[in-house]
Amino acid sequence: VLTDNCKELLKKARQVCRLSPDQQLPKEFQTAFQALPNTLEEIDAFLNEETTRASCFTGLSASVVEEYNKQTQEIQQLTEYLEEKKNELDNYRQNISQVKERWLNPLKKLIEQINEKFSRFFSSMQCVGEVDLHVENELDRG
Repeated sequence: VLTDNCKELLKKARQVCRLSPDQQLPKEFQTAFQALPNTLEEIDAFLNEETTRASCFTGLSASVVEEYNKQTQEIQQLTEYLEEKKNELDNYRQNISQVKERWLNPLKKLIEQINEKFSRFFSSMQCVGEVDLHVENELDRG
């Protein structure tokens, strides 16, 4: 009798899930069922535990849940906004670096030429002189 009852329940379950009698259960169902208890006693204990856990939440007011959901959504939005701004900052830094490279290298060559002439001039007066360009790294400042 129990076997017939189980077969009938299996048939109904297959109809609800729209599975043909020879079709296997989808992997996600198989995985979900593997995580569940195997014996009737274990299933009863599991149901009692989940019922007890659910009853703990009955005292929550709807406003608390609503506030939690709002806060969670706001955190998600702020996280996305922060990620967007980080990407923008990286793009700005990359653009600055490219632009800086275009003018800094020619400027360094010009400073080298000025330094050579300045040093020669000072050595003709038996002195030492030097012209140098101090380049500060923007990342060190910020």
